Amino acid sequence: METHVSRFSWMRWGIALVAVIALAAGLGYWLIGREGASAKESDDQGRENRTGVKVEVITPKPGGIPRLCTQPGSVEPFLAAALYAKVFGQLKTLTVDIGDRVQKGDLLAEIEIPEREAEVTKNKAKIDDAKAKLAQTEARKAEAEAEARAAEASVKLATIMVKAKSSFRKYREGQLNRIKDLVAKKAEDQRLQDEQEDYYVSALEAENGAMEKVNAEHERAIAAHAKIVRVGADIEAAKADIEVAKAELANSEVWVRYGKIRSPFDGVITQRGYLQGDFIKTGEQSGNTPILTVASTDVLRVVIPVPDQDVMYIVPGKPAILTFDALPDVTYKTTGGNKVVVSRLAQAEDYQTRLMRVEVDIQNKDGRLKQGMYGRAILVLTEGTKDAVQIPSAALTGRADGGKGTVRIVRDGKIQTVPVKYGTDNGIDVEILSGLSLQDQVVSGMNVPVPDGTPVTVTNPGKGGS
Repeated sequence: METHVSRFSWMRWGIALVAVIALAAGLGYWLIGREGASAKESDDQGRENRTGVKVEVITPKPGGIPRLCTQPGSVEPFLAAALYAKVFGQLKTLTVDIGDRVQKGDLLAEIEIPEREAEVTKNKAKIDDAKAKLAQTEARKAEAEAEARAAEASVKLATIMVKAKSSFRKYREGQLNRIKDLVAKKAEDQRLQDEQEDYYVSALEAENGAMEKVNAEHERAIAAHAKIVRVGADIEAAKADIEVAKAELANSEVWVRYGKIRSPFDGVITQRGYLQGDFIKTGEQSGNTPILTVASTDVLRVVIPVPDQDVMYIVPGKPAILTFDALPDVTYKTTGGNKVVVSRLAQAEDYQTRLMRVEVDIQNKDGRLKQGMYGRAILVLTEGTKDAVQIPSAALTGRADGGKGTVRIVRDGKIQTVPVKYGTDNGIDVEILSGLSLQDQVVSGMNVPVPDGTPVTVTNPGKGGS
């Protein structure tokens, strides 16, 4: 029994001794590894202190950043006309359909209006009737002028007869006085005196009759001239009747022409409201549909709403760059003689949206652009500052009032913070007006604070230099 217990105790002590030896060995190995790691860490730290902090750099790009206005743009026709009817009637003919190209003056549709056509015929007849009346009146004038000439000739003849009758009356008066002297001297018989007195009275009456004839012919001439004046007035009235008839004819012809719908300019039919045989209402009636719509597509307008903050920079002639969702591979911009610039602006903002309408005209001879297309317009408001440089916006730090800031650069292998003055910042790049040159290495890949003078190692020498 004692022998068994003694053996068990020795076994426990043996196991304990083995455990202590194993523990001591593990502790030794751990201490040796720790010393090795510390030595490696110390060696790495020393190497880093000798080579500097690792950074990425970029070199500034030459030129300033232009101020741009990027807005949606929609395509509208340069010219567009909705063609309504001025008269009501049945659509007699329709010579075009949507998509057809037309020339200015082409007959597109015709409305049948028989009552207006009848008015044209009637007014033509009125003109013929008025012309016939004018001819009759001019004939009466010629007749009156002939009467006046005859009356004037009769006046002249009667005047001559008065002179003759006056001379004969004077002769008879002389004869009577001579016979009276002879009768008074008892040299002639009283009967001879009586005969001479009869002759004298007859000559006096003939003279008076001639004078009355002159007066009568004068009155006839006056009446003839009055007739000429009256007929002249009738002629003017007849001419006026002709002009009235012509005006009525022109008016009726205008209404007939209203029934013929013609293209106001070169373009394309973009809408058709009726078909042949439909009854057409006049354009003055509310809710009416145009017969056709024609649009000019060789030149199109791109309408761009410009926000309030950019309005002051917009003037005609500013460059524009246009792209459209439906034409992803096409960019419209100034190339050679083909100018893509601001053509006109409204000079007023919309009160509701505070946007101003700006238009850019685009040549569209190839017809690729369609009315209603939607895209993006980039308007160049101001050119970039001539002597400025560009760096990424993230490289500009320490922003302050007055466009001042700071930029970290690598100079002589060490970090250095330099003050700069900046201009336009589009969120990607910023325009540096002063403080940097094209040869500077701007730190772009370091997000931790590093004191000025710290040695650095450039990790991308291909971009920023060594």
